[in-house]
Amino acid sequence: MDHLAYWGTDDGVLVMRRLPGDWEEVTAGLKGKEIRALAHHPGRPQMILAGSYGSGLFCSEDAGASWQSRNQGLDFAYIRSILFDPANPARIFVGTEPAAVFRSVDGGQTWQELTELRCLPGHEKWFLPYSPRAGAVRSLAAVPGQPGSFYAGIEQGGVAFTYDNGNSWQLLDQNVNDDVHQVLVATDGGSTIFAATGGGVYRSFDGGKTWEQVLPDYTRAVAQAPGHRTVIFAGPARRVGHEGRIERSADDGSTWQPWMGGLEQPLSGMVEQFLVRPGYLDDLGGLFAVLSDGAIWHTNLDAPSWAPINCGATPRVNVLEIAVG
Repeated sequence: MDHLAYWGTDDGVLVMRRLPGDWEEVTAGLKGKEIRALAHHPGRPQMILAGSYGSGLFCSEDAGASWQSRNQGLDFAYIRSILFDPANPARIFVGTEPAAVFRSVDGGQTWQELTELRCLPGHEKWFLPYSPRAGAVRSLAAVPGQPGSFYAGIEQGGVAFTYDNGNSWQLLDQNVNDDVHQVLVATDGGSTIFAATGGGVYRSFDGGKTWEQVLPDYTRAVAQAPGHRTVIFAGPARRVGHEGRIERSADDGSTWQPWMGGLEQPLSGMVEQFLVRPGYLDDLGGLFAVLSDGAIWHTNLDAPSWAPINCGATPRVNVLEIAVG
């Protein structure tokens, strides 16, 4: 069984193989492309989609050895999120900047915009402070056990929900900060969800109809421990991109404790992405954190024992994906 980690960087995709106690570079592709989103086919781990910031979407069918453009029908070249439908992986969704969602029903060969999203009330006010483009769909999260249902986290526009594969949408904006960076579905059926936002971490027990803030400070990343529905990790920061920290909750976000062992306190930057899998590092398991300086850190899940992942001089890492199989 191959254990491969895909690093989306400012200069393409690095494919890294985990060896006992070490790493080996397998290949480097899409040189010159700034990669912001990665996802692999759940049943075919050698099929990888990479979303670039400005050059559209790319696909590899051979674990990153070669790449092909997959932009037919994609109107926007800034790809911020990718979701394979767990009920039917031939159906794929991508979120873009400006804030839109496109759907493919043929495995990514062609795309069609789900136009109802941009008909939601207030769409004309969606914006990004760092870009002239109108908002971004930073996160797409499927509801386990509910085919056709998923959430879209919109920066800055709030949380949107669809129950019919994106044909229709509703905005779930009751008391949640509209600067949404990630949506995490923590239960089957989508009743308990979390939103990492510019105003902290928000929790909903009713599928996003109402929200409450459970952790203050600007946050871009949250994660759930495998097999432990109530154990949640978050990476808030006192300032955007600076003075970050990692916290853990064992009770669905009601209380939080620092989870910083091995890290400087506070971080010089902040957590941009968490990736969590069962097991230990040599099996590509544990909790991974991609920081805003491009570094990757790892800890086992039983205790905070963070250590950097060092693979020599590499481009700045923006996003991490793991495929085992």
